Amino acid sequence: MINAMDEDIIELNIAVKNTEEIFQQFGYSSISENTISKDFEEYILNSIKNYPLEEKLKLIIHIQKKDQRELDNLDNYIHKHFSNKLSDIELNLKQQFKEWKINMTIGILFLVLCLVLVQVLEAFQHINFMKIIKEGLIIIGWVALWEPVTFILFSWRNLKRDRLYYKKLCSIPISVVEY
Repeated sequence: MINAMDEDIIELNIAVKNTEEIFQQFGYSSISENTISKDFEEYILNSIKNYPLEEKLKLIIHIQKKDQRELDNLDNYIHKHFSNKLSDIELNLKQQFKEWKINMTIGILFLVLCLVLVQVLEAFQHINFMKIIKEGLIIIGWVALWEPVTFILFSWRNLKRDRLYYKKLCSIPISVVEY
């Protein structure tokens, strides 16, 4: 549920019955040892993705049973959770770029090898199926570049955009309201 509080800040309203809907329980004795549930995380993330990054948002959690002891630091738990997710995404982005560099290098070297083999096979062009082998080598060489080129053209932007959304969630204002 989304309301416009005023012209500057948009409220994202989420209704939950209790903290179990927010936290993933692992049998620990303290709420601080629990983690935000995947469903809750995805709902918040998908909700803010409906707005431009520069839009000012506020998260309002409507909770049926309000146990003050558990909810005193709810905003800190949520911010900490998204800070951890942000760290994970930043690490993933670094690893993806490292893999991209390796894959691109391998792809280019493989393409060069295929093109050199095509030139070597020119000496055997009198054999009928050599043309098929040469064309196959050229295609295989270019296919080796498919994954690194796809990453640099498309995939990294999604990771970078998600990083910005998680960064926003690290500091989004949060209010807890009993209903």
